[in-house]
Amino acid sequence: AKFHVHDVVWAKIKGSGPWPAKIVKLEDEQAEVQLFKGSTEIFAVNDLTAFGEKETLKFPSKKTQKFVSAVKEAEEAMTAVEGIKENLEEAGDSHEGEEDESHMSEYERMRRANMDRNKSILQTLQIPDVSIFKPVESSSTGRLARVRGLKSNRATEVVPPRERSLRLQGKNPDGESMGLP
Repeated sequence: AKFHVHDVVWAKIKGSGPWPAKIVKLEDEQAEVQLFKGSTEIFAVNDLTAFGEKETLKFPSKKTQKFVSAVKEAEEAMTAVEGIKENLEEAGDSHEGEEDESHMSEYERMRRANMDRNKSILQTLQIPDVSIFKPVESSSTGRLARVRGLKSNRATEVVPPRERSLRLQGKNPDGESMGLP
Protein backbone atom coordinates (compact mmCIF):
# COMPACT_ATOMS: atom_id res chain seq x y z
CA ALA A 1 0.00 0.00 0.00
CA LYS A 2 1.23 3.43 -0.89
CA PHE A 3 -0.38 5.21 2.08
CA HIS A 4 -1.56 4.22 5.54
CA VAL A 5 -4.12 5.62 7.96
CA HIS A 6 -2.72 8.66 9.88
CA ASP A 7 -0.22 9.49 7.11
CA VAL A 8 0.15 13.20 6.39
CA VAL A 9 -0.29 13.94 2.69
CA TRP A 10 -0.97 16.66 0.14
CA ALA A 11 -4.54 16.44 -1.22
CA LYS A 12 -4.98 17.92 -4.70
CA ILE A 13 -8.06 20.13 -4.50
CA LYS A 14 -9.54 20.98 -7.90
CA GLY A 15 -9.38 24.69 -8.58
CA SER A 16 -7.13 25.68 -5.68
CA GLY A 17 -4.13 23.34 -5.67
CA PRO A 18 -2.80 20.95 -3.04
CA TRP A 19 -3.67 21.24 0.65
CA PRO A 20 -2.07 19.43 3.63
CA ALA A 21 -4.25 16.65 5.06
CA LYS A 22 -4.18 13.57 7.29
CA ILE A 23 -5.60 10.22 6.13
CA VAL A 24 -8.48 9.16 8.38
CA LYS A 25 -9.79 6.12 6.49
CA LEU A 26 -8.39 4.19 3.56
CA GLU A 27 -10.40 1.90 1.26
CA ASP A 28 -9.15 0.49 -2.06
CA GLU A 29 -8.55 3.50 -4.31
CA GLN A 30 -10.27 6.10 -2.10
CA ALA A 31 -9.12 7.85 1.05
CA GLU A 32 -11.07 9.90 3.55
CA VAL A 33 -8.81 12.74 4.67
CA GLN A 34 -9.05 15.48 7.27
CA LEU A 35 -7.80 18.69 5.69
CA PHE A 36 -5.72 20.71 8.14
CA LYS A 37 -7.68 23.86 9.01
CA GLY A 38 -10.54 22.45 6.94
CA SER A 39 -13.16 19.75 6.55
CA THR A 40 -13.12 15.99 6.00
CA GLU A 41 -13.20 15.05 2.31
CA ILE A 42 -12.92 11.91 0.17
CA PHE A 43 -10.17 11.81 -2.47
CA ALA A 44 -8.90 9.26 -4.96
CA VAL A 45 -5.58 7.83 -3.77
CA ASN A 46 -4.06 9.08 -7.05
CA ASP A 47 -4.89 12.66 -5.96
CA LEU A 48 -2.73 12.32 -2.83
CA THR A 49 1.01 12.98 -2.59
CA ALA A 50 3.30 12.18 0.33
CA PHE A 51 3.91 15.19 2.56
CA GLY A 52 7.49 16.38 2.95
CA GLU A 53 9.71 19.43 2.75
CA LYS A 54 10.54 18.92 -0.94
CA GLU A 55 6.86 18.73 -1.87
CA THR A 56 6.19 21.97 0.01
CA LEU A 57 8.48 23.82 -2.38
CA LYS A 58 7.00 22.20 -5.51
CA PHE A 59 3.45 23.44 -5.09
CA PRO A 60 2.91 27.06 -6.02
CA SER A 61 0.02 28.35 -3.98
CA LYS A 62 -1.25 31.57 -2.54
CA LYS A 63 0.43 31.83 0.82
CA THR A 64 -2.65 32.78 2.78
CA GLN A 65 -2.49 32.74 6.57
CA LYS A 66 -4.83 29.74 6.63
CA PHE A 67 -2.58 27.81 4.23
CA VAL A 68 0.59 28.66 6.16
CA SER A 69 -0.97 27.59 9.48
CA ALA A 70 -2.29 24.39 7.85
CA VAL A 71 1.22 23.54 6.63
CA LYS A 72 2.65 24.21 10.12
CA GLU A 73 -0.02 21.97 11.65
CA ALA A 74 0.79 19.23 9.12
CA GLU A 75 4.52 19.49 9.91
CA GLU A 76 3.76 19.19 13.65
CA ALA A 77 1.60 16.13 12.95
CA MET A 78 4.44 14.55 10.93
CA THR A 79 6.89 15.18 13.80
CA ALA A 80 4.42 13.66 16.29
CA VAL A 81 3.87 10.57 14.12
CA GLU A 82 7.63 10.06 13.74
CA GLY A 83 8.08 10.36 17.52
CA ILE A 84 5.31 7.85 18.14
CA LYS A 85 6.84 5.41 15.65
CA GLU A 86 10.20 5.69 17.46
CA ASN A 87 8.52 5.06 20.84
CA LEU A 88 6.70 2.06 19.40
CA GLU A 89 9.92 0.60 18.06
CA GLU A 90 11.56 0.99 21.49
CA ALA A 91 8.56 -0.56 23.27
CA GLY A 92 8.19 -3.35 20.69
CA ASP A 93 10.40 -5.84 22.57
CA SER A 94 8.32 -5.65 25.77
CA HIS A 95 5.47 -7.73 24.28
CA GLU A 96 7.31 -10.95 23.52
CA GLY A 97 4.95 -13.91 23.70
CA GLU A 98 1.88 -11.72 23.19
CA GLU A 99 -0.13 -11.33 20.00
CA ASP A 100 1.66 -10.17 16.87
CA GLU A 101 1.63 -6.37 16.44
CA SER A 102 1.98 -6.44 12.65
CA HIS A 103 -1.79 -6.54 12.17
CA MET A 104 -2.49 -3.81 14.75
CA SER A 105 -3.43 -0.29 13.71
CA GLU A 106 -1.24 2.68 14.58
CA TYR A 107 -3.78 3.66 17.26
CA GLU A 108 -3.63 0.21 18.91
CA ARG A 109 0.17 0.27 18.92
CA MET A 110 0.21 3.78 20.45
CA ARG A 111 -2.37 2.70 23.04
CA ARG A 112 -0.32 -0.36 23.98
CA ALA A 113 2.86 1.74 24.30
CA ASN A 114 1.01 4.24 26.53
CA MET A 115 -0.38 1.44 28.70
CA ASP A 116 3.10 -0.05 29.12
CA ARG A 117 4.55 3.34 30.01
CA ASN A 118 1.78 4.00 32.56
CA LYS A 119 2.21 0.53 34.08
CA SER A 120 5.95 1.09 34.52
CA ILE A 121 5.30 4.49 36.15
CA LEU A 122 2.84 2.88 38.59
CA GLN A 123 5.36 0.15 39.42
CA THR A 124 8.15 2.70 39.92
CA LEU A 125 5.98 4.74 42.30
CA GLN A 126 4.79 1.52 43.99
CA ILE A 127 1.13 2.38 43.35
CA PRO A 128 -1.19 -0.64 43.09
CA ASP A 129 -2.94 -1.09 39.75
CA VAL A 130 -6.66 -0.62 40.60
CA SER A 131 -9.67 0.41 38.59
CA ILE A 132 -11.36 3.68 39.59
CA PHE A 133 -14.58 2.55 37.93
CA LYS A 134 -15.28 -0.36 40.28
CA PRO A 135 -18.91 -0.23 41.52
CA VAL A 136 -19.39 0.47 45.23
CA GLU A 137 -22.05 -1.35 47.27
CA SER A 138 -23.98 0.37 50.02
CA SER A 139 -23.55 -1.37 53.36
CA SER A 140 -27.14 -0.68 54.45
CA THR A 141 -29.13 -1.77 51.39
CA GLY A 142 -26.64 -3.86 49.42
CA ARG A 143 -27.41 -1.89 46.25
CA LEU A 144 -24.82 -0.35 44.01
CA ALA A 145 -24.06 3.26 44.83
CA ARG A 146 -23.87 5.91 42.17
CA VAL A 147 -20.72 8.01 42.19
CA ARG A 148 -21.27 11.54 40.98
CA GLY A 149 -18.35 13.07 39.12
CA LEU A 150 -14.87 11.69 38.79
CA LYS A 151 -13.27 13.44 41.76
CA SER A 152 -12.30 11.10 44.57
CA ASN A 153 -13.13 13.63 47.31
CA ARG A 154 -16.84 13.31 46.67
CA ALA A 155 -18.79 10.81 48.73
CA THR A 156 -20.74 8.01 47.10
CA GLU A 157 -24.48 8.31 47.19
CA VAL A 158 -26.87 5.39 47.55
CA VAL A 159 -29.53 5.39 44.86
CA PRO A 160 -32.90 5.49 46.63
CA PRO A 161 -35.69 3.20 45.36
CA ARG A 162 -38.30 4.86 43.24
CA GLU A 163 -41.68 5.55 44.82
CA ARG A 164 -43.55 4.07 41.85
CA SER A 165 -41.51 0.86 42.06
CA LEU A 166 -42.53 0.44 45.69
CA ARG A 167 -46.21 0.95 44.83
CA LEU A 168 -45.96 -1.69 42.08
CA GLN A 169 -44.50 -4.12 44.64
CA GLY A 170 -47.54 -3.50 46.85
CA LYS A 171 -45.53 -1.56 49.44
CA ASN A 172 -46.46 1.77 50.97
CA PRO A 173 -43.87 4.39 50.05
CA ASP A 174 -43.47 6.16 53.40
CA GLY A 175 -40.14 7.78 52.57
CA GLU A 176 -38.07 5.89 55.16
CA SER A 177 -36.72 3.43 52.62
CA MET A 178 -35.87 6.31 50.32
CA GLY A 179 -33.35 7.79 52.76
CA LEU A 180 -35.23 11.07 53.10
CA PRO A 181 -34.69 13.18 56.27
